[in-house]
Amino acid sequence: MKQLRWVTGSVIGAAVALIAPAAATATPFSYPFNDSNQTFTVLQNGGSTPATLVSTGGNPGGFIRLTDAIAETGCPTAAPCDVSLFEGPNPLPGSLTANYGGTWSFDFKTDVAPSVNKNVYLVINDAAGEGLVKSIPPANTTNWQHFSGSLTEPGWLLYDFGVGTSAPATEAQFKSVLSTAIAPDIQPDIYTGSGEHYGLDNFVFTDGPQPASAPPAATAPARKKCKKGRKLKHGRCVKKKVRK
Repeated sequence: MKQLRWVTGSVIGAAVALIAPAAATATPFSYPFNDSNQTFTVLQNGGSTPATLVSTGGNPGGFIRLTDAIAETGCPTAAPCDVSLFEGPNPLPGSLTANYGGTWSFDFKTDVAPSVNKNVYLVINDAAGEGLVKSIPPANTTNWQHFSGSLTEPGWLLYDFGVGTSAPATEAQFKSVLSTAIAPDIQPDIYTGSGEHYGLDNFVFTDGPQPASAPPAATAPARKKCKKGRKLKHGRCVKKKVRK
């Protein structure tokens, strides 16, 4: 799977400028990290390791943490340029189709001030080597920050990891990536140096609005039956007249 290693200034500018079938079933997507890392990993330096669980200090409870091992002073075209990522369950347990129109949210923390033009990125990878990318400007704080938004196309880019190009996502492209999504990533690396720490907590996708179920078809009321010697007249059983 191709990963988002660096987003150029032109891509950031485009993102800032832009600032389901009835039978679909939403994939459970809620990660509070209270008791485990919930199979999240850290991708950096060409490898993958389990994300570190920290049992206290989250927002609240536990959270997962990574330590940036390599600087990014050469990005985007020269070394060193190794951007660290949190990667969610890969593969996901199911499609994200029913999450279209819902919301995304997570809590983020670091112990350094962000470098110039360095944002946090939310990435939804698909099986075709493309991904939806959301650029999120962080505040200059070491406290927990809460980020959230809509799982719809405004403000998102469709990124082709094979050729490194991007464009504003259309509704059809957004839904297509959700239908074949294999893993979500958080790129928290907002500092070009190394040795800093990043925390992630409460990563959630909510369900989108689902089409209303069709009302049941109307059925004709059962015809009333009368006892022998009586007949139905104007909805009532009356005695039959005997002809002489």
